[in-house]
Amino acid sequence: MPSAILHHHNPFLRSSTQPHISNNPKLAESHSKLVISLHSSSISGLTTSVPSTTSNSKANPIATSDDLLSALKKTKDSCKALRILKRATEQSTQSLPPYAYELMIRRLGFGGRFQEMREVFRLMSPPTEEAFLVMINSYANHQMPDDALRVLKVMEVTDIPLTTKCYNFMFNLIVHMSKLNMLGPLYSQMTSAGVQPDVETFNLLIKALCNNNKFDSALSLLKRMSSHHGLVPNDVTYKTLMNGLDKNYGIDEALENWKIWDSNGDIPSTMLFALCQTGRVEDAIMLLEAKCESGFCPNFDTFNTIVNGFFEQGRLDEAVILLEEMCATGLSPSIVTFNTITSYFCKAKEGEKAAHLLEGMVEKGFKPDVVTYTTLISGLCRTDQMGPALRLLKQMASDHDLTISQETYSMLIRMFLKQDLVKGALEVVKEMNSNGRVPRNVDYNNLLHWHCKRGRVEMATRILEEMSEIGLCPDTTTFNILINGFCRRGWVSEATRLLEEMSRSGLCPDIVTINTIIKGFCIAREAGKAADLLEKMVEEGFKPDVFTYNTLISGLCDIGKCKEARRLLDEMTMRNCVPSVTTYNALIHAVLKRGGIDEAIDLLKKLLGKGIRPDICTRSILFHSLCKDCSLDDSIKLIDKMLAKRCITSSIAYDLLKKRLFMEATINQEMQGSKEI
Repeated sequence: MPSAILHHHNPFLRSSTQPHISNNPKLAESHSKLVISLHSSSISGLTTSVPSTTSNSKANPIATSDDLLSALKKTKDSCKALRILKRATEQSTQSLPPYAYELMIRRLGFGGRFQEMREVFRLMSPPTEEAFLVMINSYANHQMPDDALRVLKVMEVTDIPLTTKCYNFMFNLIVHMSKLNMLGPLYSQMTSAGVQPDVETFNLLIKALCNNNKFDSALSLLKRMSSHHGLVPNDVTYKTLMNGLDKNYGIDEALENWKIWDSNGDIPSTMLFALCQTGRVEDAIMLLEAKCESGFCPNFDTFNTIVNGFFEQGRLDEAVILLEEMCATGLSPSIVTFNTITSYFCKAKEGEKAAHLLEGMVEKGFKPDVVTYTTLISGLCRTDQMGPALRLLKQMASDHDLTISQETYSMLIRMFLKQDLVKGALEVVKEMNSNGRVPRNVDYNNLLHWHCKRGRVEMATRILEEMSEIGLCPDTTTFNILINGFCRRGWVSEATRLLEEMSRSGLCPDIVTINTIIKGFCIAREAGKAADLLEKMVEEGFKPDVFTYNTLISGLCDIGKCKEARRLLDEMTMRNCVPSVTTYNALIHAVLKRGGIDEAIDLLKKLLGKGIRPDICTRSILFHSLCKDCSLDDSIKLIDKMLAKRCITSSIAYDLLKKRLFMEATINQEMQGSKEI
């Protein structure tokens, strides 16, 4: 890039003796002073030289701007991304797109790497407004407001006009950082530059004043907003004032001051909202009635606010009455209002009332939309009213020619199945087909899951065939559901054939697939086959988890293959898979069953050595062994031995001993009773 162009467009590269862009003598003088001050501040880094990247000059150039942006986004290392940008800048015969620099400035600023951020800014020709704002935001995020302001001052002496947006951006940052003392100078700077504030400007200033309990100043600013600038306060303005008053003085104080807004000929919806939110709906209505007596006409927002207030208190009937009054005044509720009402009815499990209300509104010419029907259908489903829900679905399609979304159909299928109404779910599928909608995998998967959960695997297989007939390819979830269904029936061989079919279809089995089949083999007491399957899958890149190992270890222990189970425990450690208390419980139970007390104690020591706490199952296993396999004396010796080797805590030892003594006493009592008989 020619240095002359770079120097012409980038003000940070000009010396203080160069003529300024502006013809304004005062700005020229301020620019001269500013450049001098920049050399003694952190912003002076913007004028530092860029390190040479000649070592990378032979690298392949970035082909297009899109390639450059893609490379920058993909490169997570900021240093490497910076080298890519610098190399592209050197090799390019024309200016690079600004967004590439802006992206890099944002990344470096986010990481607090301000010197490099300024170096990238120096590469821009010319700098953009967005680049300036990103730099300002970066300094602000790191609580460096003075540096952020200096960037704004530098921006003043460039060709980029300072807009209201720029100042609002700064105001927002200052408010966020709670730097109230900086607002006045910045506002004066804004007006001196001839930049007009807008409603957002005043909203930010009012927010800052309210946050600092300066309500008189905030109200004065509100009046100035209208009188000096002809701006009309919006709902955000009133909400900010209301929140400030309510937070520090309470809602009553706000209510006393409502006359402040009376001259505007309107009641701020925030005033009504604040009253309704605090449960004072009656006060809101009184305020509204007082205003109506002076000729005020309520609008949609007014009614919506009070209707919502009634609903928040669960006063549904009163909300409906207000809705009817709204219609009587000639105001038809907006679709948003009615959908809100429907939503509240459904949350209160009053879906049937909402359906009747809808019928009445339709008769008056109201046209519900997809959201209305979907909300109402969902509410009916949640209260198990599947018949009305299905009728509403058909009405939605026939009466109003509305496009029913896939999500609506899927929700109905899911809800019917949840209530064990499979015929209703199939009716929805039929309705989909009649409306030209093809059921998705998720719909068939839900049907498959329902049948498999109830052991109806044959029916699930027929559904799979139906999927193929309409051109749907089973996904991993489909196969997992069927494999689980087969395993629950004990048909593990068929499940493994499904696994092979899955691979032939180009689908990779996931952890759920393998764990399901391994569990199926273990339940069928064929843990050896499960071990063979795991070995094969590991060779193909499968990574078993703790559930995989726990299932297989338990299965091997059940068929007496404790040595193989112990080897799996060692394999877990080698593969950085942390054993759980369930892992050790299975092994401890197995070795105690064959009298391996010393081995069980060794396992307990390992369990504790890994920082794993014995659970209730561990205690149950130990207690069962003490009662079944040991006399009272041997039990006491074993408990003492485990306690001495710190395999169990004193509380566990006490608990085991207490239970063992209680059992011994019970046995002796029963024997004594038998002798007496």
